Amino acid sequence: VVSVGYLSGSTCDHMRLQLEAPFLAGQAGNSQHFIIERPGVQRTSSTQMQNQKEGGLYYADVELVSLGPGNEFNIMRDTLLVPRGHKSEGWRLTTLDETLTFSEREQTVLKMGRRFLKPGQTDTPEQATLLSGQYVEFNYEKATLVEQAQAFAQEELERTLNASILVRHLEPNYLYLSASYVGGSSEELLKADILSFIQGLRAEDFLYASDLVGVLQNRHAESVSLPLVMVTVVWKTDRRVIAERSSNKVGAGRVSTFYVGNINLSRSL
Repeated sequence: VVSVGYLSGSTCDHMRLQLEAPFLAGQAGNSQHFIIERPGVQRTSSTQMQNQKEGGLYYADVELVSLGPGNEFNIMRDTLLVPRGHKSEGWRLTTLDETLTFSEREQTVLKMGRRFLKPGQTDTPEQATLLSGQYVEFNYEKATLVEQAQAFAQEELERTLNASILVRHLEPNYLYLSASYVGGSSEELLKADILSFIQGLRAEDFLYASDLVGVLQNRHAESVSLPLVMVTVVWKTDRRVIAERSSNKVGAGRVSTFYVGNINLSRSL
């Protein structure tokens, strides 16, 4: 067997086996049913994940095997599990010095895979797109306030302290939210209100679900579907990316600031 992958466009859970040489008629014998497994390995392709989306984020289901039967082996609700040995065909950032993260002096390293699989393609090596020979475009987003503050801190004619001051940005928390409500104003107007409310939060403030419900009700929403689940994608100082999920409040307090990742509102009349 050379490779195992899903069939493109198949509505059923069909798999395709690619063999080194085709079977000739009469040599295969009777049909045999079998399963090919790689113990401890689970794989999710972009084709599968294109329909697995919640609140603007894609997700993959992971099957866990219990150590034994019975309630004593159950995992408590809302337990945070940390994966080990995870590999993905994408990109990630690493930093050479965490004390310089989110500053103008930070040196980051971009690590990318050699290939990626487009959604809709069969999960086989032949269908993957190799990055070798491709054009890659990078778009940078900088905080103007950090640049201005750093320029002032190192200006010889302005600073009065005999110190080297490093200006750093707060940890960005990107909010992903889906909400349904009845009546009230349009989705576009309420998205602008939520953005304005988030921009008005201070660094030490948390974002509460009750605050967002209040924003919707201020535009005369008759009712809001609960629970209102909020997800924030947080970039830590070591450049790890984690997702926090809560129906109560999100935010890391004094060291974080909010940005809008994706807000999906649905209004019923």
